[in-house]
Amino acid sequence: MRLTKIYSSLILLFFLASCKQKEEVKSGDKVYQTSVNSSIAVSKNGNDYMFEKSETKFDVIELKGLNPATVVVTIEQMEKRSLSQDPYAKKNFVFTAKSITGARSIDWKKEFEASEVAYDQKVLRVNNASNQDKEDTYTIYNMDNGDKIMDYTYGEMVVQIPNTSDKRFFAYFSRTNALGEDIEGGGVVEYASNTALIQKLHITAKANIEIPDYTPEIQILKVKNSRCQVTPDGKGVLLTNLSENYKTEEIKDFAFRINYYLQDQEEPYSIVLPVENDKLDLVNAIYDRAIFELNLID
Repeated sequence: MRLTKIYSSLILLFFLASCKQKEEVKSGDKVYQTSVNSSIAVSKNGNDYMFEKSETKFDVIELKGLNPATVVVTIEQMEKRSLSQDPYAKKNFVFTAKSITGARSIDWKKEFEASEVAYDQKVLRVNNASNQDKEDTYTIYNMDNGDKIMDYTYGEMVVQIPNTSDKRFFAYFSRTNALGEDIEGGGVVEYASNTALIQKLHITAKANIEIPDYTPEIQILKVKNSRCQVTPDGKGVLLTNLSENYKTEEIKDFAFRINYYLQDQEEPYSIVLPVENDKLDLVNAIYDRAIFELNLID
């Protein structure tokens, strides 16, 4: 009898605790809140003026797919420079991402020195601008954990999968990159998802030609009768036959074409890289093997 009373008391305590816990999170209660002051100042410094700015932006993004999440992002920007300096000079940024709902647990913070920071295509994109003899260079990071995915110069090609935030990126990293990285004798092609680098490919030329230092023209091609659609701007492809339950072997039926235009020549030297099983298919790549050499980088 005594044991029965103890069990009954424990059950009652558990029930009351459960009710109390349910009452603690009510509809309309705030689950996340923060605020930061912004400031701007201009001061005289001899014959020049010093410019200082500190501002913070907040936003909420939705990551869709098998592991959805709602993420609060914060960008703190701190800038201090002479007004006579290059307006594209690097600034200091702090980027914070924190999930508040969903299947993913996201909580990370990163500091950058860059020209601009943005979060489009469901990745963090850091821009290093250049107005000299270098090309604008970008680095994208995984929104889940802040890990670096890839570097590239100028515009990338994007592969979109419906009803998900998942993407594939194809881009070129030229010798004239603004990061100052030395690339020997050509350029680097990178193929990545929005979470990690998939392949990195070094393109070099043999004695016949010299690959230009800058980013070449890149186009997206689709296989005949393929169900995928090239976007109107020609910079992306939509895999309309896939859903959030896609498999990597279903990412196929399109290709990337790199066109190198040399001085005094109207027709470009081209390299066509098909995608098969979510990888660049080097076996079936189309290019002049007497001119170009393609090597995977580990």
